[in-house]
Amino acid sequence: MTNFEALTPFFEKWAKPTEYGRSDARRSSTPLELKAFYDASVPHLTDILKTVDEYPVGQIPADVKPLFYIALSLAEIAPNVEFYENSPGIPFAFDESRLIGDHCAIAD
Repeated sequence: MTNFEALTPFFEKWAKPTEYGRSDARRSSTPLELKAFYDASVPHLTDILKTVDEYPVGQIPADVKPLFYIALSLAEIAPNVEFYENSPGIPFAFDESRLIGDHCAIAD
């Protein structure tokens, strides 16, 4: 993973294995944090996808999984950056925290 050192500062917050973890990272971010993650990740997306595509789903090695999770987080925050001016929430929508299941209180 030597080509991805620029992304390692984002692993702790954004390399989450669950949709709930990734959504929580988005909702708890500032607009500047969303934009910084987006700007850092987009240039690497093609290489990330090539890297993870070398393995069958479910067999991605542990050291490569953070890249896979970064790509998933990027897919989930891209609309917020591209359509909603880096807003962590979705403007004119319901409060997302109302729909988080109790089982999601368990940390990733």
